[in-house]
Amino acid sequence: MSLAPGEVAVSSIMVAVRKRPKLPKTESDENDIVHCDSSTTVVVYESKTKVDLTPAIEPAIFNFDYVFDETATNADVYEKCCCPLLQEVRGGGGAVVFAFGQAGSGKTYTMLGHAGVCQGIVGFIVRDLLAEDASCTLSVSFYELYGVKLFDLLNGHAEVKMLQDEFGNLHIVGLSEREIADKDELDRLMSEGQLLRASGTTHANHRSSRSHAVLEIKLRPREHEGTAPCGRMTLVDLAGSERAADTADTHINVRREGAEINKSLLALKECLRAISMRRKHLPFRASKLTQILREGFIGQSKTCVIANISPCQRHCEDTLNTLRYAYRIKELKVPTSDELEHKTPRPCHYCGLPILAGEKHACLRLNVRCPHCRQELAKEELAAHLNECNDFPIRCSYCDARLVRAQVVHHNRRCPKFPLRCPLCSRFMTRGNLEKHMLTECGAGKDKCRYCGVQLPSQSVVPHELECEAMRVACTFCFRYVVKSRLEAHMADCPKNPDRRLVALSRRSKTPSSVAPSTDGESRGVRERQRRLATGKTGWQQRLGRRLGAASENDGELLATPPASSAEPEEDKCECPYARYGCRQKVTRNNLADHLTREMADHLRLVSMYADQMEMENAALRRLVIKNSECSEPQ
Repeated sequence: MSLAPGEVAVSSIMVAVRKRPKLPKTESDENDIVHCDSSTTVVVYESKTKVDLTPAIEPAIFNFDYVFDETATNADVYEKCCCPLLQEVRGGGGAVVFAFGQAGSGKTYTMLGHAGVCQGIVGFIVRDLLAEDASCTLSVSFYELYGVKLFDLLNGHAEVKMLQDEFGNLHIVGLSEREIADKDELDRLMSEGQLLRASGTTHANHRSSRSHAVLEIKLRPREHEGTAPCGRMTLVDLAGSERAADTADTHINVRREGAEINKSLLALKECLRAISMRRKHLPFRASKLTQILREGFIGQSKTCVIANISPCQRHCEDTLNTLRYAYRIKELKVPTSDELEHKTPRPCHYCGLPILAGEKHACLRLNVRCPHCRQELAKEELAAHLNECNDFPIRCSYCDARLVRAQVVHHNRRCPKFPLRCPLCSRFMTRGNLEKHMLTECGAGKDKCRYCGVQLPSQSVVPHELECEAMRVACTFCFRYVVKSRLEAHMADCPKNPDRRLVALSRRSKTPSSVAPSTDGESRGVRERQRRLATGKTGWQQRLGRRLGAASENDGELLATPPASSAEPEEDKCECPYARYGCRQKVTRNNLADHLTREMADHLRLVSMYADQMEMENAALRRLVIKNSECSEPQ
C-alpha cells in the first residue's frame, strides 16, 4: 500500500514464525531445510530439478516481525508477541491471537502447552492479567468449531449458536462463562475442555486436533469500579491443514473432517486475498471461522499471528505455503493518518457491551424495538409510538382491506366503498355506485336528447328518445333515413313502394277513356305464378286463397275499372309489398306499416316457400336440359 510523503504506516497485525524441532523418533534422519538467519528472517532451501535434469537447491527468503528457531520456548514467544497486547486489553480494547500451519507443526503446543510439561501462552496471559488487574474480574469461555457447528467445551459439549446483530457484533448464544481466580482453576478448565475436543490420528501426529478451538478471555471491572473499561482477548488454535495422504484413518467420516477443515482455512485465505487486493466485498460470511476472526483483520483489535512450520524436507511444500500466507498477512498494513483512527471502546453502564466512539449502541435493558417499523426507543415510549407508527397494521373501515397506517390516505382515494357526495343531488353513496347514480338515478342531473336536443332529467332521456319525433328511422322500401314524423308520407310516395304504381293506375281509370280493359299477358303471368305457389301451401293458406279467389279472378278488371261501390275510396287501398310471394291482403296506406310489422312472420314464411319452389323448378329445368342434351348426341 502506497503512503503519502511523511506518513508513517503502522501495522495492527503482528506476524511471527516459529520453527519446531525435529521429532527424535521419526524425524531424526530427515534433512533440515529451514534456517533462521536472524530474529526476523527465515530461509527455506527447496530442492528442485533444472531443465537439464540436474538437481538444484533454491533458497526462499521471508522477513517477518519475529522468527523463533527450534530452541525458543513458549515463554519467549509470549514475551515477544503476546505481552504487548495485554496493555490493549487492560485499556478496554480487544486482541486476537491465533496459530496456524500444517498438521503436527506445534500449534496446540504453542497455544495451550503440554499438561505437566510446559505451559502455553494462554497460561502466561491469564497469570499476568490476574497479577496486575486486581480491580477486574476474569472470565473465560472455551468452545470449538467442528465442521459447521459450535460446541461449548465447558458445558458438556453442548451445541451453541452464532448470531450477528444489526451493528455487526458477533454473539455466541448459549455459551457459558466461568469466572476464574487463579491459574490452577484455568488449567483445570482447559484440561476438561481438551478432553471433550475432537481429535484424530495422522502420520504427523498421534493426537491431531480435528476442530478449531477458541478461548475468549474477558476482563470486566468489578461492581464498584463501573467506570473501568472492559477488554477482551480471543485466542484461536486452528486445526492443521492436511492432505488425504497424510491421514492414517481412511474412514469416510475422517475424510469429511479433513475436507471441512480445509474448507474453512481456504475461506480464511480468500478473505486475506480480498483484503490485500482492496476489494469492496470481503467474504467473511463464507465460514464461521472467518466470522470469528473478522474483528482481528478489519476491526479495532490488535492481532498476533503465529505461523508454525516443520523443518523436515518432506514437508517443504506445506512449509512454503504457510510462509507465503503468513507474509500476505504481514503486508496488511493499516495507516494511522486520516484513513483509520483507532478508537477505544467504553462499556455500557447497563449491559456491559463495548461501545465504540461514534457508533450507535442499543442497550437491551433500556431500549426496545418496535415490532413493526424496527425503530429503537425507550420502553416507556412504546405504547405512544404504536398509536402513531406508520407501519402499524390496520384494516380499512369501509372495505375491510389490510393495510398499514401510512397507506390509509392513499387507499381512501381508491376505496370502492368509500362514501362520497353526489355533486348534483348531494346524496351520499359509495364510490363504486356514484357513476351509475349520476347517469341513471340522479333526478337533479340534466342531459340532452340525441335527436331534438331538449334538456331533460337523466332518468327521462331514454324513454323520450324512444318516442322522439325527431328520431331518424329507415324506410322499409328504400332504406333511406327520414324523420319519424315524415315516415308515413315518405313511404306513400317512395319510388320503391309497389303500391305507388297501382294508385297511379287507379287514378287514371277514373278519367274518361276509350281504351279497352287490359288483356295482355302480364295479369295472366301473375295468376300463373300464384297458382304454382298455391300448390305448395299449407291447408290454412289454401283455404285463405279460396276465400280470396273471387277477387283474384277479376284482377284484370280491378286494374282496369274500379268497383261500383266501396266503403273506402279506391285510391286509399294498396297492395302488400309481399303480394308477389302470396300475400293477398289489401290494406290502406295508413295501416301499411302496422300490417308489415304484424305479418312479418307470415311474410318470411312465404318468402322461404317461394325460394324453395324456385329451387325445385330450377332443378327440374336442369334435369330437362341434361336429358335433352343426351338425346341429341349422335349415336
